[in-house]
This record gives sequence, C-alpha cells and structure tokens, in this order.
Amino acid sequence: MPEYVSERADDHVRSVTLPLPVCPGDGDGHFLPQAVKDATGSHPDGLSQRYRNGLRQLADRLEDDAEFLHVLAGSRLQAGMDLEVLSAGMKRRMAAVQSDMHVNMPRAMRTAHLAMLQDALESGDVRTADYAVSELLCHAPDDGTVEAACVSVSGEPVLAAVRERLSRYRFRHVATLGSAVGGVPMSVACRPSCGTLYLADSGKNVVRRYTATGAELAPLDCGINKPLCIYSDGQDGVWICDYGNNRLVCLGKDDRIERAVDFSSYDVLKELQGRIRYGCAAGDRHYLVFAAEKTGGSVWAELRIGQAACTLRLHEPAGDVAPARVFRAGGELYFFAWPHAKAARIEAATRKRLPSGHGLSYPIVRGFVAVGTHRFLLSGNTVIKLDAEGELLFSYSLEKELGVLGVSALSMATGKRDGEDVLYISDGITGSVYVFAI
Repeated sequence: MPEYVSERADDHVRSVTLPLPVCPGDGDGHFLPQAVKDATGSHPDGLSQRYRNGLRQLADRLEDDAEFLHVLAGSRLQAGMDLEVLSAGMKRRMAAVQSDMHVNMPRAMRTAHLAMLQDALESGDVRTADYAVSELLCHAPDDGTVEAACVSVSGEPVLAAVRERLSRYRFRHVATLGSAVGGVPMSVACRPSCGTLYLADSGKNVVRRYTATGAELAPLDCGINKPLCIYSDGQDGVWICDYGNNRLVCLGKDDRIERAVDFSSYDVLKELQGRIRYGCAAGDRHYLVFAAEKTGGSVWAELRIGQAACTLRLHEPAGDVAPARVFRAGGELYFFAWPHAKAARIEAATRKRLPSGHGLSYPIVRGFVAVGTHRFLLSGNTVIKLDAEGELLFSYSLEKELGVLGVSALSMATGKRDGEDVLYISDGITGSVYVFAI
C-alpha cells in the first residue's frame, strides 16, 4: 500500500495509509484505475497528478470525519486542534447538522416526551409524568398540547396531579402594553384596589399609567427627576423613589401627590451623601436602599411614616450582603447584592436572618414578587420560579417566550388581569410592558 503524505501546513494527521483499488484487466500489475490512467495518459510506473489529488481529497475527508465525530461526541479535540483550522467542507457539514438539529430535534424530543407523558398518565406514574411535562415545556411554550394529553386519558387517578404540576410551569405572554420612544420604564407597580399599572419612566421623568384592561391613561407629571423605583404599600398607596430630588413621593387614590418625604434634611444621610434608590413597604413601614455616594456603596434603612413626622433608622448590611435592591414578599424582606449572586432573606417584623434557598443566588436581580406560595425572580432576561423557601422550580427565557432577540428587562410586578394572576415586566429597549399569565 502506498503512503499518502499531506502537503497542507494546517493538517494534523500527517500521513494516512490508503489501499489503492484494484482495476480488473490491468495487465501491467499496477493498482491504478483504468479510467484515470486513460484520462491522464500517465506513465504506468507512477501516479498521475489527478489521482494524487483524488487521494489527497479522500485523506482530507477521512481526517475531517475523525474530527467531525470528535465534535459531535462533545469530546475534547486532539492536542493542538482548533475549530478555526477545520476545512471549509467540515464546517459546512457541521453547520448543516446543527441546522438539522435545531429544526428537527425539538420536534423529535417533543414527540418522545409527549409519548412518555401519555404512558405515565395511563400507568399512574406521577414522577415520570412530572418529568415529561417539564421537558415538554423546555422545548416549547405551553400551547395546550400537554393539557390535551391529560384530557385524552381522563379518568386516570394521576390526571389531577399532573394538571397541578402543569399549572406550576405556566408562563404565557398574553399582552404588550404601549411603547415610548425615549422612555425608560425603570420600575413598574400595580395598585391592588383598581388594578391600575404605574411605570416610573426615568427617561421622560413622568409616571405612565395603564388601566387593568390595558388602556393607556395620560402620564403624570409629578415633578420627579430620574425616578428609579415605584412600589405599592399594600394599602392602596403608590410610592415613587425620586432619586434626582432625593425624596419619597406618595400618590393617593386620585393619583395626586399625597405626601413627600425629603431626605436632604436627614442628618444621618448627610454624612454618607445618601440618595434614595429603591424601596418596598409593608403598611406604614418602608424599607429603603440608599446610594452612599461618598463611599460608592449602599445602605438600607427602615422608614416609619407617622401622621406628623417620619422616623428613619439605618441598618447594617444583611450579613455579607451589601444591598443593591430590596423587595418584600409576604412578611419577609429579600435583599440582593449587585453584581454578585448574593441574597439575604429577613423576617420583616423581627429582622431575623432566615435561610436563603439556592434559587436566590442570581446576579443583578431586578424584580422579586410573591404570588401565592410561589416566588418569581427577575434576573437579566430570565424569570425564575421558586417555592416559598427559595428553591428553584422552573425558569423562563423572555426572549424565547416572546420570540424576539433583544430584550432588556428592567423591573417586574404582579397584578390581576381578567381575574388571573399575571406578571408585568418592563422592557428598556421598546419602553413597553409585557404581560405574562402565570
């Protein structure tokens, strides 16, 4: 067998031994294809250049096949191999296979897991049914297929259990509210009594409003400057963290300013050059995060709203968490540090530190709400669903659910729409608010 020696500088397999095909009727004893010999007129004692080129291409393809299998298998390439030096042919093959996987794999996986779900329903295997449901929703949003599979085996004792599990994965885009060129909806909040949605727009320095049905109302010009946060106190008050004016503003039921707390006069903040950024409330107690501009850090404080005066008390950081955002869920406070994936969970009444679940460890948290026994956390463009202890249940990609590229989620709030629980998520790119049924 002759040995082919590669002449390409970027080849990693330097030589490949190839058997030459035997050509019947070749009386000279040379293992050369007759067609090639006739076409090139080469001397019977040597290989034609055309045949050499053919061998080179065959060797290249064999080398590519070896590397291709390495890549598909997910194994580490041989020492010194780099995807950048793979031949154009292999790159085309990889692109074709990847495209085929993107097109066909979700469909194949969906079919397989749907069959798994139906088998589990019929056999009463709750665990397998739960796994199949989660896998189905990983590959595509819930379009009724899973519910239809449940209905098709009605009467089985596991049916109710699977439907209950299906409900915890529910996350569906149902509406988009408005858009504002130049608007930056930094924060969003809902007034519980009427369902009106409020957006603190730091780009236009106004408060945008939408009714519970999604109709846009006239924006409010409250004299605010760079509002960073807006929240409800649970008693029908809507509060705005007016960063530019360093004050906390309350909107009454008629959407007029009912009260304003000016922090520029508080001595405890003067030394730190503290400016209000974010907050949340439980009744007459407000939990606020101030930017300590003198040190570049942040502190949190408890503000008690009285009839005649307000009392502000600064607190030390919650353990090793220097708070950047604070949210209330039930009777608990959740502090999140930026940009690190650190969180602290505190009982609001006693300020006792509580265990934090692993599901809270996400960087740059921009929203955290409680709906029933579940918690929803907004980190980047992902919504994470947690149980009451902060353990991960499911996560949802906003870009995947919306079917778009380029979302910049800034805040999140919960409310009611047509009697159902929904999440409102503001987008900094379009200035819109996306509504998701949960």
